[in-house]
Order: sequence, then structure tokens, then C-alpha cells
Amino acid sequence: MAMLNDYAGADARFEFEFWQDNQIAIGADWDESIHTAMAQCDVGLLLLSPAFLQSQYITEKELPVLVKKPMLFPIALAPIDFKRHDLKGLQAKQIFRLDAKGLEQPRAFSELKSKRRQEFVMRLYEAVHDKLVEQLGDSKSSATKKNKD
Repeated sequence: MAMLNDYAGADARFEFEFWQDNQIAIGADWDESIHTAMAQCDVGLLLLSPAFLQSQYITEKELPVLVKKPMLFPIALAPIDFKRHDLKGLQAKQIFRLDAKGLEQPRAFSELKSKRRQEFVMRLYEAVHDKLVEQLGDSKSSATKKNKD
């Protein structure tokens, strides 16, 4: 997320605020904290991996809330078998992977080396930014993101 935050932090149009469940304060009610963050977010970034897809909490508590968001970005953090994995309703969504010259097929973030990871993050940032412009227009505004990994 630090790499994406670097791009987003320099954005001229939108103000990004990233949230992850590891930001929940010690002793806080984590379920309540997660639900509050989901209710307040404008955009959802879903960092997909086999572990994400097999998490009962994510699939039963978080996905039903997040799929209702007008801007939801599923991102392949780790390789996913699109034929064999249960995508928990996300199969209808375009899942972001790096599709670039020199790659035989689109790749998840974890499949890439340093230079390609930077390209993955840059292209992800561009895709999110362009979607925000499409949805919100050209005016400068706030975009809060909810990350789940």
C-alpha cells in the first residue's frame, strides 16, 4: 500500500485516505471498527488472494457491504485460478492485473519483480484515478479508500 500511497499522495485532483484493518487500535472492537470504515468509504480496494477468498468473515460480513459501493476495485494481489476458485460473486467484476508488453498473460502483484511491481502500482493508480474522474467529474474532491487484504 505504501507504493500506491506515494502515487495517490501526489494527486492534483483527489485527496486519498487509505484504511486497513491493521490500523484498528489495541482494545478497540474490530468488527465495529471495520463496519464503521466500510460505511464511511467512498471506494473499496479488494486485495484478492486465495486467503481473501476463503475468509468467512470477508465473504459473509465485508463483501455484501462493499459490493454495493459504486466504486469497487478488485485487485489481484496473488494469483487466482479463475476456473477453479470460488470468486464469491466477484466474477462479474473486472479484476485488475498487470497486462503489459513482455508478459505472456496478465499477472497478479505477487508474481512480479520490483520494476514490474512499480508498473503494476502505477497502472492501478491510473485506473483508479480515471474511474474517479469518470464518476465524480473533474473537480477536486476527496476519495477515501477501504482496503482489505
